[in-house]
Amino acid sequence: MVLFWYEEFLLLIERIFLNYQMEWFEVLLLMDKTIPEGPSAREKYWLAFSIPVGVGFGSSLVAFLMLSNLTIDENTSIVIILILTSVFHLGHIALWPLLAVGLFLREGASGNHASRKGALLALKCYAIWMVIVVAPAAWLATTMNGIV
Repeated sequence: MVLFWYEEFLLLIERIFLNYQMEWFEVLLLMDKTIPEGPSAREKYWLAFSIPVGVGFGSSLVAFLMLSNLTIDENTSIVIILILTSVFHLGHIALWPLLAVGLFLREGASGNHASRKGALLALKCYAIWMVIVVAPAAWLATTMNGIV
């Protein structure tokens, strides 16, 4: 029996597809046995990193955007400006590291190493943020106060 080239091609595709189905089924069986219930260590790591950074930097960003879009006239209360300025400064200077240290200590006591490493990464990013952005901006604001 002579097979045409497309019939051989179809048989080859069918064999590949059957092998793929068998391998995929084996992978599903293995995954069912090895994946635990609940959140994985990777999710805990990124949550412990993103919660302090997101809350601290996010609150500062929202306050900054509100301050930049605020129209100041004679009816604007100084209390609103002071509150937004305080949230802007305290968000990335105090809230970010306090949340990271809190998560670091809480997860250290429970033995959750993935979350502890995520909180430690948030603290490292905070240190880099302070050295590269905040400290030069504070130095510039204090030394060039009358010039700028």
